[in-house]
Amino acid sequence: MAGTAEQIMDIAEGLIRSRGYQGFAFREIASTVGIKSASVHYHFPTKGDLAQAVMDRHVAQFDTALAEIDQQGGSADKKLKAYIGLYRREIGKQKELPVCMMLSTDSEVLPEDVVKALQAYYKLNVKWLTDLVSSKHSKMDAKTAKRKASLIHAALNGAVLGVRSVNSKQYFEQVADEVLALL
Repeated sequence: MAGTAEQIMDIAEGLIRSRGYQGFAFREIASTVGIKSASVHYHFPTKGDLAQAVMDRHVAQFDTALAEIDQQGGSADKKLKAYIGLYRREIGKQKELPVCMMLSTDSEVLPEDVVKALQAYYKLNVKWLTDLVSSKHSKMDAKTAKRKASLIHAALNGAVLGVRSVNSKQYFEQVADEVLALL
């Protein structure tokens, strides 16, 4: 699925990041790539198929990033800083939000498979963060570690939204500092 299909996914991802699931059409993508709309349908029969492919690619990239953080080793604090760095890169795209955040806002109209992929993405994050919290606080029970992990995840997601709302990266940095202290 290289070449044209990757171009289609790249353009769709950008549109999803800036406008959401309902904010893009195959014609617009085809025009940008310089192909006919039927060619987009050849690679991705439905809008849901395209969103699923974008989501799958995003989850795979994020999973790889988490694995790299784990491979680098170090303390839980160091790993959390690296994790926060993943979010920091996302806010570098000023007028765009992460794919999963934008798709989440449209969850009521998404195909079921895309919703399941979103749920898997959030579970992946909370599981990774739960393991991180547990590694730092070995005596903490699993339920408390998961609650703390969920709080960290929610705070960082909210901070990304906050940056867009108040147009200040400092907002994210303040939340990131508190998240580090929370660990």
